[in-house]
Formats: sequence, structure tokens, C-alpha cells
Amino acid sequence: MKSGRAFPERVGLVTKGPAFEKISRKSSSVFEEDKSESLVYENTYRMAPDESKRFLPARVKAISSTVLQEMLFNVDYDPKACRELSLKISDVIVRQVTSLGFDRYKIVCLTTIGQKTDQTVRIASQCCWDPKVDNFAESIFMNKSLFAVTVVYGSYQE
Repeated sequence: MKSGRAFPERVGLVTKGPAFEKISRKSSSVFEEDKSESLVYENTYRMAPDESKRFLPARVKAISSTVLQEMLFNVDYDPKACRELSLKISDVIVRQVTSLGFDRYKIVCLTTIGQKTDQTVRIASQCCWDPKVDNFAESIFMNKSLFAVTVVYGSYQE
């Protein structure tokens, strides 16, 4: 950088200049890490999960059915409340499924809650996955005023 220049200089994706140097000095002193103790992991070169760590749809379905039953048993349909409730249900299911120890699986849960008025509902999704290692589980719940459908996807991350 030239000494008389007031504007920052762009080098690739990194911006350099006096303002950025002040910020970097401040942030490095506050969030200083000891670089000598960082761990470096070697690649495992595993392309498929261990048999004991595979995504098991039956166990996931049991969890999602239980969560739906517990959280929606006495709930009446309200659009605003159900929007928040669907987020909470998905969060609870993802946390419980993650605790099962499906290593290297990305867990995605979609929860749909709707008013029960004798209508027909079709829920579809499309994913790009490997059928040998990826899987899903679905659960349905209904009470007098609403229906709920959860679909939990387990996508293996190589």
C-alpha cells in the first residue's frame, strides 16, 4: 500500500487499509487464541456410515410421533400460534434425533400444521441424495381441529 493513499486497497477478496488494520488489531487482542494447541484431524476417507451409526427411520418415527402427540394433544388451530409451534416441534425433533448419534448425518425436519376442514392436502419434497445411505421418516398427527405432518430427513455427509 502506498503511504499517501487514503482509500483501502483490494487484493483478491481481502481489503487492506488503515481502517481495516485498526479493526484487525482490536479484534485480535480481544479474541486471541493459542495457535499451538489447535488439533488437526486426519481424513477418514469413509464413504458410507458404520452399520451401527446408520439413520434408522423406525427410531426417528417413534421420536417424531411422541413429540407431535405431546405438543399438539390439546391444541386448537390458530394460524399464528401454529407457525411458532411448528418451528418448536422441528427444533425438538432435530435435537432428539441428533442425540441418537447418527454420526455424519445432516438432520432436516419439516413440520406442517394445518386446519382440519375436510380438505385434501398433498405435501411433496424433492431431494438429491444417495438411496444407499440416506433415508427419511414421516409422522402424522390429527386432533379435532388440526393436522400435523413431520418429515425428518437423514442425509449422509461424506
